[in-house]
Amino acid sequence: MVNFTKSSVHYSERVPCRFRRILTRRLKVHMMLPIEKYLGIPLIIGKKKKESFSHLYDRVKNRLSSWDGKTVSQCGKSLMVRTITNTIPAYSMSCFQIPTKIIKKFEAAQRDFWWGFEEKRGTYVTSWKSLKIHKDCGGQGFRDLKILNQSLLVRAAWKIFTNTDTQWGKSIQKQIGFIKQNRQWRLGKCDKELILQDSQNWNTELIQHLFEEHTVELIMRMRIPSFAKDKLIWKLTNNGAFTLK
Repeated sequence: MVNFTKSSVHYSERVPCRFRRILTRRLKVHMMLPIEKYLGIPLIIGKKKKESFSHLYDRVKNRLSSWDGKTVSQCGKSLMVRTITNTIPAYSMSCFQIPTKIIKKFEAAQRDFWWGFEEKRGTYVTSWKSLKIHKDCGGQGFRDLKILNQSLLVRAAWKIFTNTDTQWGKSIQKQIGFIKQNRQWRLGKCDKELILQDSQNWNTELIQHLFEEHTVELIMRMRIPSFAKDKLIWKLTNNGAFTLK
């Protein structure tokens, strides 16, 4: 069922205005405005991407301005910057590459709030880049929003890449270069010729015949799980799982 009261229609620029009016009356829905959003994400993104995502900055700015920075401790400010203000644009970041100018405005708002400055008046004792360093290394552990944006997009791509059962997933996999460089297969229980099925050991004779000495050594060091299936894993983590940390 279609809820026409919550629906709208978007026309191509080549559709004449007369046909737009006729179709709109027949469909009994209104024409989509350029600023309309779904789940907080703009449905139409034109050439001016900065304007399409400026509402995210407004939300962050309004949230920060709703708190009285003078009455909040420095520890409380750090918590707000690390959690609340990062969650507002997180969903949009997982779907789109946010313009750099918008990300810089995010960080500027976070920086002014953390230092307690109003209208950008004050002196920064240390750089915001230094505060992004992990706490164990002397920073505050604030996230780099540009890297967070890229990580969220890669995580979405990883979910697509590991979905090998669908045809659309396979077609997209061919276009993702960064994922290809940092993924590998973890062997499990299978009927490959390189594994002796009776003893579940490597077929040493065949491996030595197919590969050079260095490659043979690497293969022989690999453990063969008894019951696990072949699995695509992320090479940049110890446990093979993709993470944003």
